[in-house]
Amino acid sequence: MSANRVAPADQTRAILNDLVRQRRLMQREAADAGLLEATRLAIVYWQRQLSRSRAAEQQGAPQTAA
Repeated sequence: MSANRVAPADQTRAILNDLVRQRRLMQREAADAGLLEATRLAIVYWQRQLSRSRAAEQQGAPQTAA
């Protein structure tokens, strides 16, 4: 994805929801701390992407499929 394009908010939201669901499952199963941290960082990344997606949709910026 180029620096000027962002994934549509609905796709970004779906990715984020899946990551949150996976992390909750890993927490229940007492997963490795490193894996939990990696998933946390992925969630942070996709939260930022969702914020960018929403802003882009409001401004009419070009988007691309994730």
